[in-house]
Amino acid sequence: MRLFGFNLDLCPVLDVAYDLEADNSVANRCWGRTPEEVARNAGAFNRALRKEGVLSCGKHFPGYSRASLDPHHELPRVAASRELLRKDWLPYRRLNRELDFVMSAHAFYPTLDASGLPTSLSKVIVTDILRGELGFPGWVISDDLDMGAITKHVALPEAVQLAVRAGTDQILLCHDVGRAREAARAIAALPAAELKP
Repeated sequence: MRLFGFNLDLCPVLDVAYDLEADNSVANRCWGRTPEEVARNAGAFNRALRKEGVLSCGKHFPGYSRASLDPHHELPRVAASRELLRKDWLPYRRLNRELDFVMSAHAFYPTLDASGLPTSLSKVIVTDILRGELGFPGWVISDDLDMGAITKHVALPEAVQLAVRAGTDQILLCHDVGRAREAARAIAALPAAELKP
């Protein structure tokens, strides 16, 4: 990656492969079948990546491990208890100071935030839990706001503004340059007090 001039890799995936048959987009990208295994294996990859001068990004907080739907197409609803989810966050706690970015997921966790918002647009999850409870000090990047989990439920300008208000530092849009311009206009329309310096 450094040879080609890239300085950020949107890895490692910190989700846990509990169900290899689940259609949640992460089973074949996980570093293990337990939180401890993921923390160990993803941690080794993460340290090697950063040693070579490439920034890292743990994803997808608070996790797709227990989701049954692929967020590329639809918004998953994960009804797991907060206590169970805290176990899934072990890789984030262990690698907290070693991650440059954390990517927020597109899923609805009623036990974490009952508002109905996807986690990537939720201030409760991004600011209160990820930054507050887990103490993550780095940058937060949204997962692609062009995924079905978002586009089928929230218009892009609103999604972008909610993500910024949630505490997201960087918005990810992967497919359409025109939508990036639309997102930029939505951010520019926010009051200066809601934007980070």
